[in-house]
Amino acid sequence: MKITSLAALIVGLAAATAIPAGAADLATNTFTFAPNMAIPDNSLVGVADSRTVAGQVGIITNLNVSLNISGGYVGDLYGYLTYGSQFAILLNREGRTSTSPYGYLDSGLNVTLSDSAVNGDIHTYRLVVNPGGGALTGMWQPDGRSVHPYNSLDTTPRTAMLNSFQGLDPNGTWTLYLADASGGGISTLNSWSLEIITVPEPRTWALFAVGTTLMFWLRRKKNG
Repeated sequence: MKITSLAALIVGLAAATAIPAGAADLATNTFTFAPNMAIPDNSLVGVADSRTVAGQVGIITNLNVSLNISGGYVGDLYGYLTYGSQFAILLNREGRTSTSPYGYLDSGLNVTLSDSAVNGDIHTYRLVVNPGGGALTGMWQPDGRSVHPYNSLDTTPRTAMLNSFQGLDPNGTWTLYLADASGGGISTLNSWSLEIITVPEPRTWALFAVGTTLMFWLRRKKNG
């Protein structure tokens, strides 16, 4: 009878304390890297910068990426972020359309990419702001066009966004790849950063609550 009561208590507590992900406290951590890497002109070989994230608790609920690139032309750039088997297309020949095959000729960018950025799609940023040949700044949605950079157009569907990393454990190796798909000018990756927002896994909270309550129950039984 006592065993049955104890089992019922544990099951009931596990169900009652399984806190939904949205109700738990969010944790935000930013990791900044400064590789200062030149991106080879007119070469899809490109460059890759791999960095390890460690010590994070919980699973990814949101992720933003910042890029600081100087020189060259924004319309030449192609870039993506990978983690495990997941990836997001950050840049893919911004400004390139069926009538503008070279894309935007602004030089450099210092931007944050977020799926929810109110400025909208970075591929068509000149519909919102014109840098006048200078560096693009602000917060934008990633390009997301998972096609060869020679085929990327404003009308191409956006299927590879940053939400592909949601629900993953952030601890591991993240790789940023960048290439220059057209001749003229050298771009340099000065720095980049990951802003990782995590939430504790529901089962972690539930097990903690069950363990604490069970210990209290056993002590009461012993003292009783």
